[in-house]
Amino acid sequence: MKSIINHSILFYNVENLFDINDDPIVIDSDYTPKGKYKWTQERYERKLANLENIILSVHNKHPIVAGFSEIENRGVMEDLINQPRMREISYEIVHRDSPDVRGIDVGLIFDNERVTYIQHEYLRINFPWNQDIKTRDVLFFQAVIGGEEFWIVVNHWPSRRDGAKQTENKRLHVADKVREKIEQIQFDFPESNILIMGDFNDEPTDISLIRILKAKRDKKIRSDEFFNLSAELDKQKVGTSTHMGEWLMLDQMMINRVLLHAKEGSIVIKNNEVNVFQHKNVLHFRPNGKCQPNRTYAGTKYIGGVSDHLPVYVVLEKK
Repeated sequence: MKSIINHSILFYNVENLFDINDDPIVIDSDYTPKGKYKWTQERYERKLANLENIILSVHNKHPIVAGFSEIENRGVMEDLINQPRMREISYEIVHRDSPDVRGIDVGLIFDNERVTYIQHEYLRINFPWNQDIKTRDVLFFQAVIGGEEFWIVVNHWPSRRDGAKQTENKRLHVADKVREKIEQIQFDFPESNILIMGDFNDEPTDISLIRILKAKRDKKIRSDEFFNLSAELDKQKVGTSTHMGEWLMLDQMMINRVLLHAKEGSIVIKNNEVNVFQHKNVLHFRPNGKCQPNRTYAGTKYIGGVSDHLPVYVVLEKK
């Protein structure tokens, strides 16, 4: 196995990474050449090229694991890892179609020369009060990294589109189901490193994360709790997405006590901190001096940006 030192683990909500084909099973016709967004092959290929550039630019070494949300299918992930420079890395894909009505999923790629795959599971979320509500599956990925066992959990929790309070019950329910699965992993694999990441559509101070998922904002955690690496940046008003001109810390990473208090010679997260990639290539600057993520569309107007979220990442090193 090649060295993983100074390589990164990345999460990125890539905002509607659709191919141009109309899938009759899901509501994706807006992202076709004749659809509302006039989504063409040229625009799709431009987005893939931009994503490749960003993924390989977040750190001085490529990510050995990258989790994504808002990917349409396995095909778009294959197109992504077959970009010219990505193709030079031995990336493999983990993906499954979720029941989301728009057909967007979470998925993951890993460098098989540095990461040894063990297994993965997808957690299907059902809402007992309304079986018609559909959301993304949650991915649980188990692997050996740097000689140590890791569980990496990739999330994309229900949107705030209809209002944060109005939709909170959905995120609380997802948090509860993810927590149940994590408790099972903690019981079965008590010495495993666990890294939870994703677009939670909640912030580090919200109940779903603090109380249900047990992701705390300080390092004084019990064995069943997590340290939210994103909490400090949130205190500094750093965010990953904007709403009404305000930055929100929606894309986060959390680690368990095993990884936080690793033994000498073990793999650790550098400085126990997460980084938000804020290069000018992922930002749009307004005339008033404020900035926001450089998204692909503003309404239905194509502006050619990459995503309405910024990528987050951690760097690995040995203690």
